[in-house]
Amino acid sequence: MTFSTLLTFLRIALTGVILFLVPSSDAGARFAALVVFVIAGLTDWLDGFLARRWHQTSDIGTLLDPIADKVLVLGVLGVLAYQRVVPGWIFIIMAAREVSITLVRLVAASRNLVLAAAPEGKLKTVAQMLSLFLFLLAGGWQAAIGADAPSRGIALMYQAALFSLITAMVLTLFSGFSFFQRNGKALRMVLKR
Repeated sequence: MTFSTLLTFLRIALTGVILFLVPSSDAGARFAALVVFVIAGLTDWLDGFLARRWHQTSDIGTLLDPIADKVLVLGVLGVLAYQRVVPGWIFIIMAAREVSITLVRLVAASRNLVLAAAPEGKLKTVAQMLSLFLFLLAGGWQAAIGADAPSRGIALMYQAALFSLITAMVLTLFSGFSFFQRNGKALRMVLKR
């Protein structure tokens, strides 16, 4: 197992830590969740960089990397939707896209066909991570000053996070459409086997 693949597994493990910390009303736990989220996001960049730099790309790494991204994004987004911080319908749309493409990738991989992520999928992931970063930052800030204290700064941060999340949702839908369009021929071949 390569070091970059270990970083991918680390990202999945860090997601569990984040999901434990986010529901807390304690500001320290909320900011800790933000820091762990940033570290998890950096492992996403670092594992790809190291795999290319050290020529350690592998089919398992190519398959697991986007799955780890989805576990991180959907895990955090799901907790925020459960807490009613983000609209549940956005979570459902994003989850449906992510799960459907992951299932298609797994079926293709079981038939020795690896469907790698494309640039628009990576852009979508960056937009999702940015929006979640803003939501976690706003949540930590809100916990620090008190949930009942009105703050225009917090309200603006939540608005920026929501705008970023809607942008991420549009990119999610676009990249999903693009995935199926680009891989249509390969997917038809896989389904015929």
